[in-house]
Amino acid sequence: SRLKSRYLYCARNVSNGRIWTQGLKDRSINSHMLFFETAIRELQCSGTWCLNMDRETAAYKSHKFQAMLAERGGFIKWGVPSMKNTTARCEQHVRRCEEAVRSLLHASSCPIQVWDFAATCFSHNHNSNMYINTCPRNVFGRLGMAKIPFKIFKKSKLEPVVTPVAYCGPDHNTSGGIWVMYKDPANPRKYQFACILERDVTWENKMAMETEISDLLLYQKSFLDPDNSDDETLVEKQSDTGTEDQGTDSQSQSEEETAEEESH
Repeated sequence: SRLKSRYLYCARNVSNGRIWTQGLKDRSINSHMLFFETAIRELQCSGTWCLNMDRETAAYKSHKFQAMLAERGGFIKWGVPSMKNTTARCEQHVRRCEEAVRSLLHASSCPIQVWDFAATCFSHNHNSNMYINTCPRNVFGRLGMAKIPFKIFKKSKLEPVVTPVAYCGPDHNTSGGIWVMYKDPANPRKYQFACILERDVTWENKMAMETEISDLLLYQKSFLDPDNSDDETLVEKQSDTGTEDQGTDSQSQSEEETAEEESH
């Protein structure tokens, strides 16, 4: 992914229904502790609570991880080895989060490299609020016109001040910060990411990655002939082909008339 995440971690508070999903780089004990410290804060765990999870090697053999949970009032309920039915409720929640991330990517037409952003956005929209971040809920992949700081995206004085961006979710460690995606000016086929203030963006009522197709035939030809994918070139080709077809039809019609005269 864009943040070099490889694993999707999920947690759910059964009492209040809050969900927290996050992408992490590895399955080390440091990653476990980082995730659960954030999850305990976002899930609003208070008092004495129980953590039901499978026997993950890094967490099962780490006394440091278990001590961290005990300091926050939690204890672990391990699943039985080689018996997935003992953690069926956990597996059901993980499956739900995976389907939610896939649905967000499919609905927004965003590349799969932003799946970790989609996971955080799903948690924020489901919980309706966050512990630190105060941004309102928004649609993943929504188009907006943002004023990106000059130190992040340098522009000349003749270029427009605002930049078209796509909403990628809130930054849970900031107050009012969101992640946005915009095209790289050096290479239009690549995208850059920036964390900016949500109040500096004016949102549009459409998605950033949607494609407006005026003519399906020309849109199909752009895939079949990638060297000449420009609409103007395709229109010229289509007009030339139509002229040739008309010339061929007129020639065949004159030959038929001549044959009829000779027969008479």
